[in-house]
Amino acid sequence: PQQLFTSSSESAPSAPPRPKPLSQLKKNLSGWGDEPGTATMAVAADVMLPTTVVDWFLKLDDRGQKADIALKCKAPLVLLLSGRTSQAKNSLLSCAKVLQKGATSSLTYYSREYVQAPWFWLFWAATGLNEQDVASTCYSQLGAYRHRFSDSGLVKSQYTTWNKFEADFYATALLTKAALIRGAREEALSSGLSLLRAVRANERLMEERRSFCTRWTFDAGFLESSGHYCCVCQDADGQNWGGLALPALVMLELSAEPISPAEQKAF
Repeated sequence: PQQLFTSSSESAPSAPPRPKPLSQLKKNLSGWGDEPGTATMAVAADVMLPTTVVDWFLKLDDRGQKADIALKCKAPLVLLLSGRTSQAKNSLLSCAKVLQKGATSSLTYYSREYVQAPWFWLFWAATGLNEQDVASTCYSQLGAYRHRFSDSGLVKSQYTTWNKFEADFYATALLTKAALIRGAREEALSSGLSLLRAVRANERLMEERRSFCTRWTFDAGFLESSGHYCCVCQDADGQNWGGLALPALVMLELSAEPISPAEQKAF
């Protein structure tokens, strides 16, 4: 659909404490854990993470090179959110070093589809730890997957030319969230508008087929029947719900940004 390509200029207690009510949260919610077969988990800086989750990630470093980069890249953020700042920093620097050397994942999700995703999780943690050099490197790596004209997020390969690409709803949400974390308001809004265009282009499919297409190219538009990552069908099993969860949370966050009433209402 044409609207997809419009320029964006326009020590653990015996029982874990109960999470704080949503009304008490001071931080925006976002998601992690989006590899196939894993539900997206909403976390916030002042919500107690389950002890079992934190302990599991603490043991990742004990596995050394055996730990997949898809798991290691999330450890710094989990440790940071659980208040283990020193361990989070060590994990961050170790993971960034491995990733810069070209480490790849055994999961298709990270090795072929969302190659930039590990950089996103490291960027978030690096920003929270005030490791600006690492954060800047990660943000630059993420930016290489931004379409220069539509501000959509790309998958599989970095941007090379305006009409040869594969764009994706979740990848666009990664760019938007990263920009929000960095305080790059205009970049966040530009990518957010790309999310909004994708939602509007899906209106007929949602109504008629109870489906949402998450991938598109210049030549074919939506890739409706091209695999697990290209379309989410409400009435089918085994769907990639994580591909919609994070974008929804990011759009909700954008709706609270100090933007014009019309833009705020749109999100």
